[in-house]
Amino acid sequence: IVPGRDFMARMKNPSFWATVKEGGHNTPLNAFLRRATAAIRPVYHGPLTYASLIWEAVDWGLFDIVGVDHYRGGPIKDRYVEMLEPLFATGKPVVITEFGTPSCEGGDGALATSLGDNADWRFLLLHSLPLVGRFVRPRVTRVIPRDEELQARELRETLAIQDAAGVDGAFVSTFVYPIKPYD
Repeated sequence: IVPGRDFMARMKNPSFWATVKEGGHNTPLNAFLRRATAAIRPVYHGPLTYASLIWEAVDWGLFDIVGVDHYRGGPIKDRYVEMLEPLFATGKPVVITEFGTPSCEGGDGALATSLGDNADWRFLLLHSLPLVGRFVRPRVTRVIPRDEELQARELRETLAIQDAAGVDGAFVSTFVYPIKPYD
């Protein structure tokens, strides 16, 4: 759908964000989803959904439930519900398949979308290698103080907003990153 051998290669592809902004990923994505649902429906008879990203223009006619990963942090905080309106227009149940906020200071703002930027990826890579990894401890470039109260407050607020908007279900991201050091 987007050129690249794996997730990181796709993200580093210079055309990635241009493709996403232009919507060039939607046609191949929907072609894949058509093939996938056609293969699944004969053997699975329960309701189907897809955990989309908010910028994907999914053909929801293929699914029984509209699913979207949708975070309320950063620059979209004031437009959170507005961005869900096209999904409600499908007339199908809408489920937020992933949302939440990290348990750290700034987790309710721009930091929420860049969490992990404080990790020194060279040490994380070395730490993940067999044998060598035992001797290399992951390191951070800056310490981000924890703030579970902020996380709890944001989760309560977001759940209340989702409920008032008419969301049918929601799944909270755990924000547990075993490979990402925090101090």
